[in-house]
Amino acid sequence: MLNLKSEHEGTINELIDYIVNLTNDGVVLCDINRSDHPLIFVNHAFELITGYGTAEIMGKNCRFLQNSDTDQSELAHLRHAIQQKKRGSAIVKNYTKSGTAFWNQISLYPLTNKERMRKSCRYYAGIIKDVTEEVQLRSKVDYYREHDYVTGLYNYLGFYYQAKQLIQFAEQQTKLIGMGMLKVCFAHKRKGVVYEFTVDTIISRLAKELRKQFREKDIIAKLVGHQFVFVMLVETEEYNWFKKRIVDIEKRVNAGLPDDLHFSLPCSFFIERPQHATSVDHLITKASEHLVY
Repeated sequence: MLNLKSEHEGTINELIDYIVNLTNDGVVLCDINRSDHPLIFVNHAFELITGYGTAEIMGKNCRFLQNSDTDQSELAHLRHAIQQKKRGSAIVKNYTKSGTAFWNQISLYPLTNKERMRKSCRYYAGIIKDVTEEVQLRSKVDYYREHDYVTGLYNYLGFYYQAKQLIQFAEQQTKLIGMGMLKVCFAHKRKGVVYEFTVDTIISRLAKELRKQFREKDIIAKLVGHQFVFVMLVETEEYNWFKKRIVDIEKRVNAGLPDDLHFSLPCSFFIERPQHATSVDHLITKASEHLVY
């Protein structure tokens, strides 16, 4: 492990102990030559991150932080690193003493004798870091890459991927595809009147009504310019039901607005056989060309 041989050995060890407890990252030391690789040291930051006191966990394996969430693919990387006596790192979900989940970035380092290399490795040092905020931010960025920020519906990119998969499925199952578009057209408001209803508020309400009126498996997206598009599997070439449903949605959302503030929903809907749907962009263009005002 650490082999400090000098006239300042005591002072250096005290400084190392001080520095390890000064860091904001958790530091642990485990003995991999003993059964179940028990903890033999944790620093103060580890206690702050996990909520566990040193006396509660000394001699335990670090897996207690996983609770019952042991089926995580990233854990295999850590196990493999220890088996091979190599460095390893992973981000895994752990739990504090209170049961609160957090994302833990773990880095493992074998402490080896330089002369004997891996064969003499007895201890593993682990550095843990709470990266929950970073993981959540990354997840949010990934989500909004394919979703509209205001409505939470798919945006163009998300719709493109989902519609492409649906078309492929329809072709395999010999199903018909229904494709539709809505365009939100706002009426002229009285000048000088300030409403609590913003465009985003109305668009959000409309999106909620659309979710209620269509099936969960139907794909709905919000495009630029206050346009919504739909693609779905249909059983019949009859499509009057679509127009009726849109008229009902328009009435419900307009009912909550002032008399001189309202909108209309020009729409289009058509049935397509999947083999004729050359591309998602082709379907969107066709839906736009068939809008009825």
